[in-house]
Amino acid sequence: MQAVKRILVPVAGKGSQDELRSRLLSSFYRSSPLDLEIIFLRILPEHLSDEVVERERRELENLARDEIPAAPSIRIERSSRIVPTIADLAEQADLLVLGLQRLGRHRKLFGQIAFEILSQTSCPTIMNSHRG
Repeated sequence: MQAVKRILVPVAGKGSQDELRSRLLSSFYRSSPLDLEIIFLRILPEHLSDEVVERERRELENLARDEIPAAPSIRIERSSRIVPTIADLAEQADLLVLGLQRLGRHRKLFGQIAFEILSQTSCPTIMNSHRG
């Protein structure tokens, strides 16, 4: 854990807070609170208005504040190229935290986007999913 100084956490949609992700990130924070930067990332379509982008930034910041015990770093990117954007930013991180998609109550899926991200980056990655 000591080598991890920068964690990238892409967040899609408006899903509920993820307890497992919160516990994971809090554990990293407790191990090195002064040196750690946790970056919550949301990628939005390029055509959205500045007002919508600002609202999305505030929502992401609120989610991030619920999940980690420190002030989060928030990054909003406007792009139609989700995979290359995440892969490029992951190359600047020590760890990437990706979520799994849910197919049903007890079924998880490594989605196509996750596979593509993993194939385009050498950044160590933790995949997590919601309980259920």
